[in-house]
Amino acid sequence: MKKPAMETPQNKQLLILSHCPSINTQALLNALESGAMAAQTEALSIRSMAFIDAQPEDLSKASGVIFLCTENIGYMSGLAKDWFDRHFYYASEHCQAMPYAVIIRAGLDGTATSKAIASIGQGMSWNEALPTLVCRGEWRENFLGQAKELGEHMAVSVDMGLV
Repeated sequence: MKKPAMETPQNKQLLILSHCPSINTQALLNALESGAMAAQTEALSIRSMAFIDAQPEDLSKASGVIFLCTENIGYMSGLAKDWFDRHFYYASEHCQAMPYAVIIRAGLDGTATSKAIASIGQGMSWNEALPTLVCRGEWRENFLGQAKELGEHMAVSVDMGLV
């Protein structure tokens, strides 16, 4: 499902890329977006889109990125992996030192997904701005507050140039 851009003409943009195959992951995305929007200032716009829809030009407009994906069979979702496969070289060449954060909805422990994304981020010469949030195990409502907080912290950090 493609969402309209939540942006206005600004000079910084926080890009949220996600894969939300369930009601719970969609709720995480909504909380993440809510947190980022709560911190929004005149200097920052928020853009949220699915991994499948994101193109290199979307990335080149960003001042920071948040990835939200699921853990599938002990690894990141196929759509997240596909995005990294398609955009790794562009990101490595054109988006050096991009600050990023990650939220993983993990039925298991999220370890392999977290390590894989960290390794890819390092390979792209990106900067992990916040510790990865792994929402593991059975669904808990407090995951939403954690996602909202991460969105707000990342938005403030990008806006203020702290990352």
